[in-house]
Amino acid sequence: MLNGGTVETKNYIAIQNKGTGKVKVAGANIYAMLEKEKSSGLPCISNNNTGSIEVTAGTIRGNNQGIHMVKGTLTVTGGNISGETNGHAGVGIWIDNSAVLILGTNDSVVNTANPVVRGSCYGVYNSGSIYFYDGKIVGDDGSGSSIYMSSGSIVTPTGYTVKKSLSGTTETAILSKTSTTSVASEKAPMNLTIVSPNAVNTQSDSDSLNNITKEEISSTNIVASTPQSSQPKIQSNAIDSNNMISKNNLNTDEKNLTQTEQQINENKNSNIVQIAKRSYSTIAEAIASADSGEQIDLLEDITLNEEVIIEKDKNIIINLNDKTLNSTSANTINNKGTLKITGTGNIRNEVENGVVINNNGSLKIENGVITTSKNNGKCINNNSKLEMFGGKIISEGINSSVIYNNTKSETIIKAGTIEVNGDGSKGIYNNSSLVIYNTTDTKTTDNCKDSVKVIVSSDDSCGIYNSKDSTVCDIKCTDILIKADVIENYESIKNTDEFKAKLEEMKPSYGIYNNSNISVNIEGLTMKVERLKGVGIQNNAEGIINIGKKDEILNESNPIIYATSDNTTAIVNINKQKGKIKFYNGSFITTKSIKNEITDVLENYQVYEINDNVIIKSVLSRKEE
Repeated sequence: MLNGGTVETKNYIAIQNKGTGKVKVAGANIYAMLEKEKSSGLPCISNNNTGSIEVTAGTIRGNNQGIHMVKGTLTVTGGNISGETNGHAGVGIWIDNSAVLILGTNDSVVNTANPVVRGSCYGVYNSGSIYFYDGKIVGDDGSGSSIYMSSGSIVTPTGYTVKKSLSGTTETAILSKTSTTSVASEKAPMNLTIVSPNAVNTQSDSDSLNNITKEEISSTNIVASTPQSSQPKIQSNAIDSNNMISKNNLNTDEKNLTQTEQQINENKNSNIVQIAKRSYSTIAEAIASADSGEQIDLLEDITLNEEVIIEKDKNIIINLNDKTLNSTSANTINNKGTLKITGTGNIRNEVENGVVINNNGSLKIENGVITTSKNNGKCINNNSKLEMFGGKIISEGINSSVIYNNTKSETIIKAGTIEVNGDGSKGIYNNSSLVIYNTTDTKTTDNCKDSVKVIVSSDDSCGIYNSKDSTVCDIKCTDILIKADVIENYESIKNTDEFKAKLEEMKPSYGIYNNSNISVNIEGLTMKVERLKGVGIQNNAEGIINIGKKDEILNESNPIIYATSDNTTAIVNINKQKGKIKFYNGSFITTKSIKNEITDVLENYQVYEINDNVIIKSVLSRKEE
C-alpha cells in the first residue's frame, strides 16, 4: 500500500504487479518517464497477471499510459490518472481483453467530478469490461477520444447513460440521467466508441451534475470479455444498444398512427429519389436525367433486382440520406463514370459472389456504410481509381474482400473504417497501388489524428494483403486491430489439452501480409494484435518491410506494434535470406523477442530490448562508441 510520498522513474515502469496479489494507491504521487519528449510505449503502472490494482487517492502520471491492465481488475474510486504523451499515444487507462475496470462506487450517488482519467489521445482504451459508476473520462484528441471501445463492454447504472461533451479537441465522458428507458450494459460494435443512446450533448459539464442519485439496478446477466469469476457482482439491465428504441419516439396517438400508415402505403408507389426539386420513381431514371455534378437524394429505402449503371459520361453524387440501398443483383452499382457516395445510410449486396460497387471509373466514398453480406463477395471491386474520405466498408461473409484492388488500379484511403468479419477474408486485397494517409496532414505522421482504421475480427483473415502483382503499398497513418474473440472461461481452459488442440487447428490472422517483392513503407501505424495466433506483419516474399521513416529524427512512438496477448506475434520475416525487415523508427511492445526478425537498422544503431520478464519493449538505441 502507498499512502503518501512520491515514486518517480526516468526510464521505465514505476510499479509492476506480476503476480496474483494487490497493489493499493491511497495518496501517493507516482510518475514514470515524464521527461521523455516522445512516447515510451510503457505505462506508469502495469498489472500483468491476475492480481489487482486499487486507487483511492493520489496522482498517477505516465509518459505513455497511466495504468495498463493486461489481466486482473483495476478499481478506481478517487485520484487522477493520466497518460500524457504528445500526439497519438497517450492513454489514461488501457484495458486488455482479460481485464476489468471499475470506475467509482456502485452506491446511491453519482459523482461526476472524481475520480478523473485523462489521456492525450484516449482517456480509456478498452478491450475488456468497464463498470462506470462515478467520475469523468477525458480525451484530448477530439471526438471519440474519451472512451475508445476496441471491443468488450461498458456497464452503467440503470437510469444512466454515458454523455459525451466536446470542447475544442477535448472530449469529456460522464454519467447522465436518462429520461427514457435506461440502459445498463452497452455492447461495443467493432472499433466504435460506445456513446449515449441520445445525441451527444456538446454543452460543457455543469457543476450541478456532480452528485446525482442512482436508481437501483435490476438483475440479469452481463456479457463481458473476462472470465465470470473476475467480474464484479453487480446487477443491471443488459440491452443491445443497436436495437434500442426510445419510447418517447413512439407515436401512440391513434389518429396520427393511422395517418402515418396511410402515408407509408401511398409512398410505396410514389417517387423514391429526387434531384433538387425534381422527383423520380426509380434511381436509374434519376441517373439518366442528372446533369454533370448533380446530387441524387434517396427519399425511401430501395431494394434493387437489377444493377444500377452509371455510364462513362456521367458525373453523379448519391446522397444516401439515412436510407438503405439494398440489392439482390450480382452488382449493386456498376460505375463507368464519376461517382461520389455521401450522406449517412447503407448500400448492401445480399448475393453470394456479389459486388456492391464495381468501379471502372472514378469513385469517391465520403460517408455511409457499404456491406457485402454473403460469401465470396466484394464491397468494392476497383478497376480504376478509388478514393475513400470517410464512412465504413464491411465484409460479413467468408472468403470475401472489402476492397479488391485489381491490377493497373489505384486506391487512396484518407479516412474511414474497414472491417473484416468473415473467415478467410481480406480487408484490402492489393494487386496494384495502395496509399493510406492522414487527411489533416499528409506531410507528417507524428500525430495520426482521424487515421484510417482496419479491423480484423475473423480467423484466417488479413487487414492488408499485398499479392505478387502489387506495385505500391505506402501506409502513412493507420490503426490496425486484430480483434480477439470473447472466449468464455478462457483463463481456466487455456492450458487444457482440449483447448490446446483447438488452438493448433486455428489458422492465424494478419494485420499486414506481404506476398510481393515491393517495398512496403510503414511510416505511421498503431497496431494491436489481440487475436489468438494473430500476427501483426508477415513478410512472406523477397520484398522489404520498412518500419518507420528513414530520417534524422528518432521517434519511438510511431509506428508502434503491440503483441502482448497470449499466442500473438508482432512481426515475422519468412525468407530471412532475401526478405528484409528494416527498422528505422517506432517500437514493438511484445511478449517475445523480435530481434531475429530485423535485418537492417539505422547506421550506428542497434535493436535494444527493455525486458521485465513479461513484456519486452524493442526500440533503436545508438551503439556505444
